[in-house]
Amino acid sequence: MVFDTTREAISPDCLRASAAMPVLFNPIEIGGRWLVDGGLSANLPVRLALGEPPKSDAFCIALDLLPANGDRPRSTGDAARRAQDIVFTCESRHAIQSLTREYELRQSLSPQADLASTILLYLAYDGGRHETALKMLDFTTGSIRERWADGRADMLQALDQAADLPVPVPRPLSTLAFEHGKLNWTAP
Repeated sequence: MVFDTTREAISPDCLRASAAMPVLFNPIEIGGRWLVDGGLSANLPVRLALGEPPKSDAFCIALDLLPANGDRPRSTGDAARRAQDIVFTCESRHAIQSLTREYELRQSLSPQADLASTILLYLAYDGGRHETALKMLDFTTGSIRERWADGRADMLQALDQAADLPVPVPRPLSTLAFEHGKLNWTAP
């Protein structure tokens, strides 16, 4: 379910539902449906933004809040943290790959159609090595400041590197991935 202010007012229950994490925070009933954090089914909701190809060229930024790659776990806590990261980032990557295939299919079914070119800038939060498996629930002032600072630094670095990258062959959807300090075009 998507809450959209162009269709309805967003109530406190909508906000509570979007943060409801099973076991930790109870689901919230809205319109006869019990709702939890949408990130459990669509951690990186690129389909909401790009489900229908844009009518004109577009640049979309997708921020993944968990890293796909990480150090080898050395404890049970490390293993729990990495398992959480892998589950969510795999869903994110699958969502991007699925969307890319759909754009390519649209292009192949209507080659005469002049589809707009869409670039998706994908940034994956690298995360602090000191974070634990409970990091998704850590809303302390220091943790939030650290994440904002890391995200800002990554964004500035990615945009700086993007200026120096060669332009790829135009495609309906191209993805630039910024991971571990390096920006690259990804293969479909």
